[in-house]
Amino acid sequence: MSDNETLKQKTARGILWSALGNATMQILNLLFGIVLARLLSTTDYGMVGVLTVFTALAGSLQEGGLIAAMANKREARPEDYNAVFWFSLLVSLALYAVLFLCAPLIAAYYREPRLTALARYVFLGFVVSSLSCAPLAYLYRNLQVKQRSVGTALALLFSGSLGILMAWQGMAYWGMATQNLAYISFTCLYYWRKTPWRPTWRGGIDFRPLRPLLAFGSKLMLTNLLNTLNNNFFPLLLGRIYRMSDVGLFTQAFKWNTMGYATLSGMINNVAQPVLVKVQDEAGRSLRVFRKMLRFAAFVSFPCMGGLALAAPEFIELTVGPKWAGSVPMLRLLCAGGAFAPLSILYGNLANSAGRSDLYMRNTVGLALCQIFAALALCPLGIRAMLTGYSALTAGWVFVWHFTAGRIVGLRLADALRDAGSYLLTALLALGAAWGAAACCTGWHPAALLGVKVAVAAAVYCLLLWTTDSAIFRESLQTLFKKKSHP
Repeated sequence: MSDNETLKQKTARGILWSALGNATMQILNLLFGIVLARLLSTTDYGMVGVLTVFTALAGSLQEGGLIAAMANKREARPEDYNAVFWFSLLVSLALYAVLFLCAPLIAAYYREPRLTALARYVFLGFVVSSLSCAPLAYLYRNLQVKQRSVGTALALLFSGSLGILMAWQGMAYWGMATQNLAYISFTCLYYWRKTPWRPTWRGGIDFRPLRPLLAFGSKLMLTNLLNTLNNNFFPLLLGRIYRMSDVGLFTQAFKWNTMGYATLSGMINNVAQPVLVKVQDEAGRSLRVFRKMLRFAAFVSFPCMGGLALAAPEFIELTVGPKWAGSVPMLRLLCAGGAFAPLSILYGNLANSAGRSDLYMRNTVGLALCQIFAALALCPLGIRAMLTGYSALTAGWVFVWHFTAGRIVGLRLADALRDAGSYLLTALLALGAAWGAAACCTGWHPAALLGVKVAVAAAVYCLLLWTTDSAIFRESLQTLFKKKSHP
């Protein structure tokens, strides 16, 4: 078997396992999210939502971009993993001490005294998460997608059940906080079980291997910090200006949108950077591999995220209930930008695979700053205006990524538009047909209306791809059913 076939098969298996793992996770997230949303109030969601920005920022600091940096190394030695482990652990302990002392200030900012104790409990999560940094880097570098997928699915099953039990017992937002902490703890234990490497401390800890890793990873860390702030900027702002219930509505919409595009981008993201690193020395091959990934990202993202926006009213009512109807307009606006997010993430992987973490940093920081400034400028016009600007920038920034990262493999704009644009047009035609069919079903039960939208959109999309002989559609079916690929 040739190296090309070996890499192709590993990539296909990685994408398949990633897809299955992400699908399983999102199904479980959907089920647990439905039950929790019916048991808890919008204020409960807001209480946990306003703390997300602090845990996410601390998580970015303690990881330091080292996982991506390890994946980019030609060879990884045990001492590299050892340095990563001790570094992330020590940083997380220092950060927890700072945030523990700052908890009363956070509660004062939101004018909610109950946040002091809740914050100190929630912040334990990133300390536990730091213990899994080195094992996760090992699994990620070695394309062990199956192990990661199984671990996250089992962790979600355990933590979701625990969260529901606590919410049912009336423990409100404490149940959500415990669910997050249990999920992080379970995945940490599972990753350690599946990783042969173990840390050592005899003779002292050698941090010298961190120098080249931090040279690459520090740019990613700074980028992730600002990107995290951007992704959590709305709860930070809304929690101060509006009610906790408004934060809860936004959190619900943001959660479903993020689950949608994260599932789709995760199918590729788990294999994209390691695969692109392997082929980066072969210019023609790198271009072919990237274009194929770009077509696949567009193939799944545009119909799925567009379908979520189209079916948002029925989806929200049937799942989390009418009390969350206020999140529907927010969800639709977020999905418009979320449909393009997997493409930008793929371009980011291309930049990182070429060692251009500086390029990744500039593009991500630029988008984050533009979105933050746009949100502040549009704040007087209301939440919907802020989300419109946010999503428009998310979609339009794909062109910025193309003109910067696309040059690494010599991808022309015309080819990129042809690769992604054809699936965007096909998805719009399918969604238009579904919208027209639903318009003829006025007064139907939400479940029936949802079924009509999904069935018509899926049937028309598949039919159009079949009649145009889409290579990605054909190869996806072959991989799914384990058929031999055409030569």
